Amino acid sequence: MAKAALQNDTEKKKWKDAEESGNLKGTLVAVMTMGVLIIAVWLGVFQLFLNRP
Repeated sequence: MAKAALQNDTEKKKWKDAEESGNLKGTLVAVMTMGVLIIAVWLGVFQLFLNRP
C-alpha cells in the first residue's frame, strides 16, 4: 500500500515538474513553421506535376 502511495506521489511530482518546465510557444512556432514548409514544398511539387507537358 505504501509503495502505491509513493508511486502516486512520484507521478504527481513528474506532472508538476512538466507543468513548470516552461513555455511551449517556441515549440508551437517551430511545428507550425515546419508544417508550412512541408505544405509549400508539396504544393510546389504538385504544380510541377500539373505543368508537365
